[in-house]
Amino acid sequence: MRLHEAIRLGAMNKPQGRGSFNSAWGTCAIGAALDAVGLLSKEQVNMATAVRQWPVLDKYIQHPRCNLAYIQPLRMTIVELNDVHGWTRERIAEGLQPIEETYEASRLALTDDEHDKTHVS
Repeated sequence: MRLHEAIRLGAMNKPQGRGSFNSAWGTCAIGAALDAVGLLSKEQVNMATAVRQWPVLDKYIQHPRCNLAYIQPLRMTIVELNDVHGWTRERIAEGLQPIEETYEASRLALTDDEHDKTHVS
């Protein structure tokens, strides 16, 4: 399951929370995704768990909200949008979808290039 899909699905389970993956108040965007795939209940759940599940979280992107000339890992952007800017998890998922599609397409292209190099006619 893609990250944006997991965020949408997990958002249906609990109210939105801020400041941690899972709290008495609800789940953040990444916490909702972890919940959707059954990883939130693990004792040692942390950001590394999420990155293992969705490597796209390590992709560097330009922050969509702040007009700053810097890039940061997607995981940090999602946390900021959820906790600081108050975006809904659904809005975060909507913005994440094209990022994931581009990321997956670039990974497929790399895989195809590697395959072509090893299978030269």
